[in-house]
Amino acid sequence: MTDAMSMTLALALALVGGWGASHIGMRLLLPALRESRMKAENYRNAEVFVGLGLVWVFWATALSVAAGVQRIAGIDGVIVPFGGQDPGAAMIAVAVVVGAFLFGLVDDVFGSSSAKGFKGHFRTLAQGRLTTGALKALGIGFVSLLAGLAIADMRDFVGVEYVGVAMLSTIVIALSANLLNLLDLRPGRALKGYTLMSCLGVFALAFPLGVGLAATLVSAVSTSIWLLGPAVAVARYDLGEEGMLGDAGANAAGALVGFLLAAGLSLPMLGVAALMLTAANALSEKVSYTRLIEGNAILSRVDSWGRK
Repeated sequence: MTDAMSMTLALALALVGGWGASHIGMRLLLPALRESRMKAENYRNAEVFVGLGLVWVFWATALSVAAGVQRIAGIDGVIVPFGGQDPGAAMIAVAVVVGAFLFGLVDDVFGSSSAKGFKGHFRTLAQGRLTTGALKALGIGFVSLLAGLAIADMRDFVGVEYVGVAMLSTIVIALSANLLNLLDLRPGRALKGYTLMSCLGVFALAFPLGVGLAATLVSAVSTSIWLLGPAVAVARYDLGEEGMLGDAGANAAGALVGFLLAAGLSLPMLGVAALMLTAANALSEKVSYTRLIEGNAILSRVDSWGRK
């Protein structure tokens, strides 16, 4: 297969899988979500369904199929995102998303508000009671660790660098998942955060590939399509206050952009990202992000874009 055919196929798969599967899947599922008993009160005390995060199930299925086709057919070139010619990188992304989704779903279905924040959940754990929030944190942490080890192996690091990349990747993935969940307190806020972090991740991932300018640009565009497809598919329902991402959706989205950053950033920049995410998550234990955003004119305006 020529480079031109390979790049055309990459864009076609991104449009069909990243965009089409997410949109069609959610359109077909929407009537069932509206009739679902799984409802929650939003910040206006209005009842909305909690199920928009299911868009990641359609997304992960489509990406798995795309990566499987590339591996089975032995197609060379930048076909699937998140690692250039290695379809295994896409499968790591799928595993991260599915793992974060499932642990978030447990908290959506069985969680309570008796404990909040890392401090509250782990204080309760120290008292001998495991909350679903603590279970989610431990589960996503374990998924992030496995992904971090896979990333260090995929990037051919050895020795101290291998350990450093694995540990920093674990931190970035896990804390990105939690940060997006912290933002999911107003319609569209988590999706806006996800879009910003996706842009940073695409920039970090695209340029170290070393596959030529044309292939690099195609990889960046196709990865962007894959990433933004699910967000666009559910944005109207989230901003329209009809449904919520829930922990399942917000954690899955955050874990994905965390994986993207971990797979693309250099070791020093990965350390910077880990420090920034640690600070952002620690800040949430002290102050309310909602008050912080509403107290800043620019952030408040961006936060309200598209909302009722």
